[in-house]
Amino acid sequence: HIIDELWSTTSDNHKPKILGPASTGKSTTANLLKVMGKHIDIATYHKYHRGGKDPAIVKYAKSPSIIQHPSNFYSTADAINKYMNGGSPEVWVGEGAMAYNSGRQNLTDSFVGSFWYVNLLGAISKSPPHTVYCRQALVGGYHELLSHDSMKARPDYWIAHLWKKLVGTVAIGPILSPHREDTPDEYTFGCCSGPGSDTLLVHAFCAKES
Repeated sequence: HIIDELWSTTSDNHKPKILGPASTGKSTTANLLKVMGKHIDIATYHKYHRGGKDPAIVKYAKSPSIIQHPSNFYSTADAINKYMNGGSPEVWVGEGAMAYNSGRQNLTDSFVGSFWYVNLLGAISKSPPHTVYCRQALVGGYHELLSHDSMKARPDYWIAHLWKKLVGTVAIGPILSPHREDTPDEYTFGCCSGPGSDTLLVHAFCAKES
């Protein structure tokens, strides 16, 4: 109501948008939006997959197709969309990385961690109504894009740079694995019907227009 009052005479292009609830977990986000969704312009939530201090993060980092299958993002978007006003709102991951608790040194700040990141970009790009992914963090911890010691770019910085420079908005697919002969549905994102049901996950996009 305050925003509507203060910006009542301006165009919609200049009126601030309300984002939230910046929560964690599909059920928590859905429950919050159930009571406040009509007051929010863009739904946001936080997405991490393991704690930086959890030893299991090393095992999960080797299986990005399981923890980041596009169907995982679809299910979250569906839960959010259910309680949002206006049909198909934007959904943002307002904060995210492979691991919370500042990530894990020599994993989330390394080249091997970039396989996780590039898979996430491909997965979330195929999951409307997701439109924005905000990476945690630019500087700080070991899930940063720039080293807090030297300010040199981490491998994930270059993944983000190349994605922005080269990858277009039109996804190509699904591209079926040789193991799949049935008719693809919306959850066949290049390889398989669900997380862990195959060993290959393919993301393909048209090049960005110059």
